[in-house]
Amino acid sequence: MPGKVAIITGGAKGIGAATAEEFVRSGWRVAILDLAFDGQSNVPRDESRVLLLKTDICDEESVHQSIKQVAEHFGQVDALVNNAGIQSWSTVENMDVDVWRKVMETNFMGSLYCMSAAGKYMVGQGSGSIVNVLSIMAERGAPKRGPYSASKAALQAVTRTAAIEWGKKGIRVNGVGPGYIETPLMTEYFESGRVNKRAIEGAVPMGRVGKPEEIAKVILFLASDDSSYVTGQMVFVDGGFLSNSGVE
Repeated sequence: MPGKVAIITGGAKGIGAATAEEFVRSGWRVAILDLAFDGQSNVPRDESRVLLLKTDICDEESVHQSIKQVAEHFGQVDALVNNAGIQSWSTVENMDVDVWRKVMETNFMGSLYCMSAAGKYMVGQGSGSIVNVLSIMAERGAPKRGPYSASKAALQAVTRTAAIEWGKKGIRVNGVGPGYIETPLMTEYFESGRVNKRAIEGAVPMGRVGKPEEIAKVILFLASDDSSYVTGQMVFVDGGFLSNSGVE
């Protein structure tokens, strides 16, 4: 019997690609929605189980067409992982309106478009699971990170709202909040000195940054039937970062 079907946005690299690999390894069929599948992408290449769709999540019509294609190709939509997102920096005092707008449009509105489109199929089935990839920045402030923090906090609020609206329709909605994870983007920040890796490791009780696959495993748990009575929850996978007050 064919496995369940998961849609993963931003699945070409980093946490998204690790999540796609984890789902495929666990017997799921996976549709990866992304803007770019280049030579650096490390998405699974099992063509019998993996569908790659170029999708602009900021374009509502592009989202609807891709999710429709997934439903027609696989015959069902069992899980949505809203992972696609961008990070741009801007202060509040000297705010770059275009930066704030683009980050909110991608991280919040793009995820909302996907939730709405996939949710319609799930309501028709009477079952489904949505996992929104949040961030510790939804809970913690940092200089120049306002656009990103605001977008993730907004997505966190909608995660709870959707869980309430869809609970009796068989759809669960949860959030996973990664801490500092060794993704290509974060590695770039570490190497450029934009983010101080040593300081981060010092603030994490476990003394290290995380790995994409450590986030992927939690996402899979929340998407699967193993978490059948879990909804409206935010699970932060951060090595204890948010629990650390920094005071000894």
